[in-house]
Amino acid sequence: MKNVCHICGTEYSGMEVGSWYSGPPKPEIKPLVCPKCGAPYRRGVEPHFGMTKEVLYNLLESKEGAIKTLLRFSRTKSDLAKWIEYIKSYATPDNFKGWNEFEKKFLTEEGMWAAIQMQQKDKPDASKTIEEEIEKQMTKINKVEEMYASRELLNLLDEVKKEIEIKLEEESNKYKPS
Repeated sequence: MKNVCHICGTEYSGMEVGSWYSGPPKPEIKPLVCPKCGAPYRRGVEPHFGMTKEVLYNLLESKEGAIKTLLRFSRTKSDLAKWIEYIKSYATPDNFKGWNEFEKKFLTEEGMWAAIQMQQKDKPDASKTIEEEIEKQMTKINKVEEMYASRELLNLLDEVKKEIEIKLEEESNKYKPS
């Protein structure tokens, strides 16, 4: 697989491990690193609906959770800027109603409730009924909507962006050749 280093721009080839879900691959594949600067390979993730919701839900709990998620998706300041703009364009009054409707439809699709129950198994706050889960999701969306209305959401996203830019700069300085 061809890769381009997000730090120095060097092109190199190697095997990418897309998931460690079932443990390390066999035979053992060493993690990809740039042969020039030594930066570890980081896969970029293009902004999309599902991960945007994850970032927004993380913001409800803590700024640090949103930072961790966005840092995983953004290799460069340019990637980060795309994500922040996408999130800001997604979290708008025009979209909140559609988001609510999507969640209700998604949660009531055949098989989804069983999958959610498996995912929440052993969690103390697991929903006992599909109605309870729908209410939980609607509460989250309403909280995001309130944060948007008070400008708290936009301010938090700006803070998150600044903190991630610092982390990306630190990473860049760590690996850039002198």
